[in-house]
Amino acid sequence: MHLRRQVRRLEKQHFFADLRDGWLVVAQRRWYLANLLCWGVWNFAIAFFFVLGPVVMQQGHGGATSWSVIMITGSVGSIVGGLAALRYRPRRPLVTTNAAAVIGIAPLALLAPPAPLYVIALGVAVAFVMTSLVGEVLATTQQQLFPEEMLARVSSLDWMISLIAMPAGYAAAAPVAEFLGMRTTLLAAAALIGTPCLLMNLLPGVRSVKRFPDGTIGIAGEREAAALLPEATSVPTLKVSTETPGSSGR
Repeated sequence: MHLRRQVRRLEKQHFFADLRDGWLVVAQRRWYLANLLCWGVWNFAIAFFFVLGPVVMQQGHGGATSWSVIMITGSVGSIVGGLAALRYRPRRPLVTTNAAAVIGIAPLALLAPPAPLYVIALGVAVAFVMTSLVGEVLATTQQQLFPEEMLARVSSLDWMISLIAMPAGYAAAAPVAEFLGMRTTLLAAAALIGTPCLLMNLLPGVRSVKRFPDGTIGIAGEREAAALLPEATSVPTLKVSTETPGSSGR
């Protein structure tokens, strides 16, 4: 029993050490952390579409049948976006994905009037193409911006932000709509989707991430500086703790 408790305590220490190191890696590039938080806001706002959309359709706009059509077209859009990601290679990945995030306005804005069913369905399909495509580009970019041994921790932080933001949006949608009204809430959520991501493109760090002629993605200034060093590497080195609990006493 004593040995089992000792192992559990060691695993717990490792977990918090990993969590700390992942945070430190991302925090060294504040612009990247800001970009993650920006997409957290995006996930928070898009949750309003999934909560309020069925309510709008139920109010004399086709009910469950119309909502099913909208979701089916969105699913088709996601498949198309995933296939397009196999070929799409943006020159400036973060700038491109942040600009494309504005397309996410469509599902919310089109529900506000609401627009005819076929217009909403088309807007949702295009938005879901963007979501799927952008997700793949962001994942590929993340894999090349951080050292391999840190990827799991950075990715976990990314997912944690998104998985906190979206349920928060689900919880907030109904009370906010009750307070502000359906139309105002949908338009406010649409603005919340588009504005932060566009503002992110003003950050020099976000604009410095680009695809190089060899196909790899990196930070322009760091890549140029590394090229001048005799032992240059394609992946920038970030200072993180690699010491495991108890190792300093050995």
